[in-house]
Amino acid sequence: MKKAFAVITAILLLTIPVCTSHSEDYSITVGVDKVRDIVAFESSFLTAEVSGKQPSVRFYYTGDGLNLTHFRISLEKIVEYTEDLEIAQECNIEAWRGIYGDPHTIQDEGGSEVGVGVHQAFLKYPRIPFLIVFTEFSMYYANFTETRQLGTLNMTTTTPGGVELRTTIRVIDWPFRNPDTGRLALVFRIEKEIPGETSEQHHFRLEEGESESVLYIVGDDTEVVEGVLKWGNRALTSNATAYYLTPIEAILNEMEHEAELIMVYGCMNTSVAGMLEQTLTIGVVEENAEFIVHPTPPTLTPQIIIVAAVVTFVVLVAVIVKRPPRKD
Repeated sequence: MKKAFAVITAILLLTIPVCTSHSEDYSITVGVDKVRDIVAFESSFLTAEVSGKQPSVRFYYTGDGLNLTHFRISLEKIVEYTEDLEIAQECNIEAWRGIYGDPHTIQDEGGSEVGVGVHQAFLKYPRIPFLIVFTEFSMYYANFTETRQLGTLNMTTTTPGGVELRTTIRVIDWPFRNPDTGRLALVFRIEKEIPGETSEQHHFRLEEGESESVLYIVGDDTEVVEGVLKWGNRALTSNATAYYLTPIEAILNEMEHEAELIMVYGCMNTSVAGMLEQTLTIGVVEENAEFIVHPTPPTLTPQIIIVAAVVTFVVLVAVIVKRPPRKD
């Protein structure tokens, strides 16, 4: 009964009615590379490659031949903390083997095609009695607003079309050692420079708002936002009787080329069956794409004009000096 409830809950969450609001439409292609074991989403601005081996996404500006904007986010661990934030138990997702289905179209409640997606599942951890992790990746043709009615809860999220990939992670039936006080946490690794690939240095800027937090990936040379990761400040949790919106405490530990992002959730208060759903969106900033991939001065400033004049003067002088003398 416990296992059946957990799985049925996950299936229901995949079929809640949605509605959309349109802006500029994007053409999106999805392909499966069986040799590399990835599913690649591509629009005119964002390319996102989902790994079939673990919940991991490599994303960058489409057409970035200079490898300036290549980033990666990976789910590495699921941890249960005690009330005092001591580790009660954990499992390493990197050791899991994922399976994924074929890409599918996403339709609104009227039957119109609004995007494309792929589902992924990870088998239970060997030393844990029953645990399944589902992931879902979606990219939309236009801005997509989803509204879900869950008991007394009303959840609405909007994902910009073509420049963001929506990622949903569902942890089903975690076997708490401390069911009354245990706190789950998801541990992510975010690479702002992929070794041997990304050719530009970046730094992070975390902005925590009242309802949403945003992690910006900023180029050290361009000084503009090149990548973005967003999440709501409350996650959906459930047990056998009700749904809850559980607060998130985000901890960012930045290192030289990457960062560890730990999302710690409040106590789920469940000893029967449980589910944690965490939704994130990853993407690029559309208006910065041309400036980053093809760097150009934003305006003709006085400094630029002066430098150009000096360079022109030096070239003219060099031409005059090197001109051979006239023969009369």
